[in-house]
Amino acid sequence: MKEIESVKKFRSILRESQYRLLIARIATHYLKEKAGSKSDLHKEVNKVLISQQLEPVSFSVIRNNLYPQNESNT
Repeated sequence: MKEIESVKKFRSILRESQYRLLIARIATHYLKEKAGSKSDLHKEVNKVLISQQLEPVSFSVIRNNLYPQNESNT
């Protein structure tokens, strides 16, 4: 994903956890159309994180990024 490549310069500025969540959010945004289910999306996002030498995220990170708080109540 070229979007992830463009934010690599922020890796040294952000804390590791912040950078990992940023990459997870970007990956979630671009992979949600291709994934068949939320669990498939979770696996794909974690593959992206591992390829960037980052720790995987929990399923709740995926769920929260698919349905942000202000949109889930409508």
